[in-house]
Amino acid sequence: SILTDRNDNLWLGMFQKGVFMQTPTASPFHCLGVNQPSENQIGEQCIMAVYRQSNGTLWIACDQDGLYALDSNYQLIRHYAPSSIGGERKADEIPSTVLTIAEDNAGRLWVGSYTDGCGWIDPNTGKYHRASFSYGNAQSVFDINIDYLGRLWIGTLGDGVKCYDIENDKLTEYKSQHGRTDCLTNNYILEMQMSLDKKKIFVGTSNGLSCYDIVEKSWTTTILTTLST
Repeated sequence: SILTDRNDNLWLGMFQKGVFMQTPTASPFHCLGVNQPSENQIGEQCIMAVYRQSNGTLWIACDQDGLYALDSNYQLIRHYAPSSIGGERKADEIPSTVLTIAEDNAGRLWVGSYTDGCGWIDPNTGKYHRASFSYGNAQSVFDINIDYLGRLWIGTLGDGVKCYDIENDKLTEYKSQHGRTDCLTNNYILEMQMSLDKKKIFVGTSNGLSCYDIVEKSWTTTILTTLST
C-alpha cells in the first residue's frame, strides 16, 4: 500500500516490515547515538555536555562513560573512558561523569565533573589533571566559563563561584553572605553564561539569578526567585 498525505509525506505499507514514512524534504537534523542510521559513535548513555573545540574536535560527555572526541565528519577519534566505574578511581583518571567543558586561551581543555572536581585533560595521554581547589565542597562543578582576560569562572554545587587566573595561578572565590544582597545569591551554582563581551557573568543558582560585573568588580544584579511554600 502506498499513499501521500496532505503534507506530501509518502507512506508505505511494507510486507511484514510495518509502516514507513518518507518526508518530501530532508531533515536538517542528524543523529549521533543509538538512533543514528549507521555505526553508533558515542554509546548509549545520557549526554551531559557537548563542546566544539577551536581545532574542530567535537567533545561529547556521557553519564558514567567519560568523554568521546569526534572529528569534523563526526567520526570517532577516541573514547576517553573511565576504567574504574563503581570502584576506586586513579588520581589522573578521567571523571566518569563530565558536566561541562571549556577551552582556555592556550587551547587546553577543562572539564567540570559531578564528583571529581574540575581540571584539564591531556588529549594525547587521556590523563586528568585535577585542580587543587576542587575538593571538598567544591567537588561538584556544574559549569565553567572563560572571561575576556582568559580566566576560568567555575560554578560549584555548594561552594559558590571561583575565578582562576591560570597564568598567575591565582584563585578568587565568591560566596553568598547571609543578609546581604550585593553578593552571590546562593552557593549552589547550576549554570553560568558570559555576556557577549565576556565582561559580565550571569550566574544561575538554586535560589535565583546573580550578575557579576568583572570590570567593575561588583554584583550589579541580584534577582531572587519567589519561593512558594
